[in-house]
Formats: sequence, structure tokens, C-alpha cells
Amino acid sequence: LLHGEAPGDNVIRECAEEASIPAEIGAKARPAGLISYSQQDETQWGIKRDVIFCYDLDMPPDFNPTANDGEVESFELWDMQRVIDSLAADNDHWKPNVAVVIIDMLVRRGLVAPEEAGYVELVHALRN
Repeated sequence: LLHGEAPGDNVIRECAEEASIPAEIGAKARPAGLISYSQQDETQWGIKRDVIFCYDLDMPPDFNPTANDGEVESFELWDMQRVIDSLAADNDHWKPNVAVVIIDMLVRRGLVAPEEAGYVELVHALRN
């Protein structure tokens, strides 16, 4: 998020930069909440706090995103179970900030239910 940039404008810009998503599609993104977390900074001596504004964007079924700015290598369409299995596995498929956004989406869509062990702690950690 650039200084002075509105979160919605940032979404449209990032959609175009990272996935070649046209502005008219990116503008349909809907705010879905926010996540806040802390982690060690790059020096390993300090703490970095971060806030991520989350948006949902339904893509046209015939749209194929393409990497544009070098930050993303490629895109693949995965079913939700594959995403969940990948998050739970010991791998490096996800940067930590991406994993928390996906976990938040799983909670919001009811794919992680309040009846599951650790639910309250998980949701609390997403907003801490």
C-alpha cells in the first residue's frame, strides 16, 4: 500500500501488476476484512507489525492470470482441498503472509468451523 493510496485502489493496481488483471475486473474486488500480525524483522533483532487488507475477487471462468512484474512466477488453479493440504504440509509453497490470508479466507467461508479444536485461538491470532 503506497503512502496515501486507498486500499481499493491498491487492489486494482496490484491485480494489474502481479496478474495482468484488467482494471475493470480488479475493480469488482470486495473488501473482506483485515489481518494483523507480528513477526521478526529481517535483521532478526526487532518485531515487524503488519496489517493486510483482504479482498475477494471472483474471476471470470475463462480468465487466465499471467505473471507480469516478476514477483509471481506463475499461476495454477487448485481445488480447495489441495490448497488446504498444501497449507498443512511441511513445504515452502506459501510465504507466511500469504498463508494467513488463505487461512482467513477458509475461516470466512466456513471451511474451518468453530467446532474444530483451536478455532478461537486461530481466529484471534489472525486479528492480533
